Amino acid sequence: MKDTSSVFTHPHLSEAIVYDNRPFPLLITPPSSQPDLRTSPEAVVEYLRNNRYHVFDLLKNYAVLHFCDFAAQNSTPETFARIVEDSLGLPNFPYELGNAVRTAIVGDRVFTANESPPEKPIPFHHELAQTPNYPAKLLFYCERPADTGGETPVLLSRAVYNDLQKEHPDFLQKLEKHGVVYSRVMTPHDRPHSAIGRGWRGTFRVNSRSEAEDVLSKRGYHFEWIEDGEDSPLKEISPVLPAVIDTEGGKSFFNQIAAVWGGWRDELNKPEDCVRAGDGSPLDPVSLDALVSIMNRHRVAVPWKRGDFMLIDNMQAQHSRGTFTGRRRVLASLAK
Repeated sequence: MKDTSSVFTHPHLSEAIVYDNRPFPLLITPPSSQPDLRTSPEAVVEYLRNNRYHVFDLLKNYAVLHFCDFAAQNSTPETFARIVEDSLGLPNFPYELGNAVRTAIVGDRVFTANESPPEKPIPFHHELAQTPNYPAKLLFYCERPADTGGETPVLLSRAVYNDLQKEHPDFLQKLEKHGVVYSRVMTPHDRPHSAIGRGWRGTFRVNSRSEAEDVLSKRGYHFEWIEDGEDSPLKEISPVLPAVIDTEGGKSFFNQIAAVWGGWRDELNKPEDCVRAGDGSPLDPVSLDALVSIMNRHRVAVPWKRGDFMLIDNMQAQHSRGTFTGRRRVLASLAK
């Protein structure tokens, strides 16, 4: 790994967990030699552009980077969009096939994070791992922190894999061998009260049943219409997807199984119906509860401050959202 000590400073983060002598996540602040970075959004955009490969090198080795005090009081969603596009040069990954209700903020680059009610926690997951296509990276930006709570906890998925291998090898072996299948029932329009309430018109960016069928068929999905007519609810059934992937850092428990088990519940869906092994067999509830416990063991929650932003390697790390009070506003961007 290249020496980045002169490019950024890395204060001690009390919440971090150390893996292989590396803190997770890595906290990044401006170096003392660059005071303008604490006040000037333009200076931040330029500095990160000039040092983008240092950032990518750190991301490869630490999986999650939490940036603090970079023109925090003067940054805006537009600043965040410029960091994503101009500074880091990340190609856009459109939010398609996802199940969360979101609102576009800056073009198609920046949008609200999951808009489910603040009293409902969002369990750990890899972004869009319940679909055949998923982003390589994702970013969050805190425009307004919550009054209480509202962190975006993260975990290192290879640590979860390693613990499952030791403690629940049969469960893990089944998932590695057969993969996983997800299903969800959705209405045509969004249901903001549900964490998985995005409607099928928004999910597939279509206006009709025939257009939705075309999108699903091309992506290898099965589907069922619950009723007659253009406003029928739709059940989508994914192709068999991997539950584990290989990364440079080792095997990663790459899926949305815990998210389904802990969060895919509303008036149309029950977790036990929404995820199965790729051979069609159910997943053991005891093992699923144990999985959640293991994830909580590796959970790191860093409080948001205004202007903070986070860069996540979606192949290596999972994220979630805690409950909160107040008018929290955290924005997101996805990248290939």
